[in-house]
Amino acid sequence: MQANYADDVARVKSRRIDTPADSDLVAAYERALTREQHPSAELIRAYGTKVGALIYPVPCARPDLAAAVGLLARTLTFPTTEMLEAADRCIAYFVHTASDGITLDGSRGGDLVLVAYSDSDWSVAHSTTGYCIRLAGAPISYASKRQQCIALSSTEAEIMAVLTEVAYLREIFRDIGLCQTDPTELYVDNTGAEMLAKERKVTSRSRHITRRYLKVREYVADGIIDVRRVPTDDNTADIFTKPLTGPAFRRHRDTLFGV
Repeated sequence: MQANYADDVARVKSRRIDTPADSDLVAAYERALTREQHPSAELIRAYGTKVGALIYPVPCARPDLAAAVGLLARTLTFPTTEMLEAADRCIAYFVHTASDGITLDGSRGGDLVLVAYSDSDWSVAHSTTGYCIRLAGAPISYASKRQQCIALSSTEAEIMAVLTEVAYLREIFRDIGLCQTDPTELYVDNTGAEMLAKERKVTSRSRHITRRYLKVREYVADGIIDVRRVPTDDNTADIFTKPLTGPAFRRHRDTLFGV
């Protein structure tokens, strides 16, 4: 069904593309933000149609598209021809990888234990939060979204990425008889975020972080999560925070799809 959908949304099957976005997508987005000329109605319509088609498969089957499509969707009302070309590239990638998808495999994941990854991109004013919760070797919950408030440090951005989704899923699993007896391992690639989640000491560099984001400490104390640091190269959530290219993208994509 996914392959048929890909054929429907793609007007032209261009050359094979290995990533949904190139390294210039963020710069193209920033140029669109500062463009003074208003786009034509035809451009807005064409762009909206393509991005709208790409949005559909992301939440149900294609986490590898999330970061690129999220960035494309931010310019729906002020697209540029450059962003339109980026949308065409993303569609071409989707067409050529239409057979890819999430595979739940108990033999890969071992016991039915939740494992979470969280990351954020602090390179822009509003950080992009990304998280991924895996079960049996595959993601069962993931997100790539722009944070509603501005983080003042990478540590704060990382803490903000630690959502209550883990606690919610643990409750669901308990209701269906699959209790998570041990704390869910939550991997971050920021040492400050790990320490802030576990230490109750407030320093001059962390006192600005509001109390609602420090609820993660309660989760740690209650045995709901166990925050651990992981190298960026091994943090699967990195693929949700920004458009990756090359080996980094392929490595995280293969992890998501259980390749």
